[in-house]
Amino acid sequence: MNVTLYSIAVSHPARAAGLMLRHKGIEFELVDLLPGSQRIVLRLRGFRDGTVPALRVDGRSVQGSLRISRALEELKPDPRLFPADPSERKAVEDAERWGEAVLQRCLASCFAGA
Repeated sequence: MNVTLYSIAVSHPARAAGLMLRHKGIEFELVDLLPGSQRIVLRLRGFRDGTVPALRVDGRSVQGSLRISRALEELKPDPRLFPADPSERKAVEDAERWGEAVLQRCLASCFAGA
């Protein structure tokens, strides 16, 4: 399996994607991009969006920590990233969505002027 994770060192979602890969025991190449270069570099490498985390698995492109977590569960079901209990899994998925929709946008706007 050929896996590459495109990241920016200060990106919490990209760090989470790397930790998911490690938890799954999937070897991967980490390409650490310079902040600000990701839009151009990722589009030149065939990704639809210019955001990290971006993952390429045997030619398949996946972007965003939510999509990456689902793709990794499909690719290698064990060990699990999500609880088996449906109500516990829903709580984790809700927290994930909140982190992406609310927290990440807040952090981005807070640090945009820094």
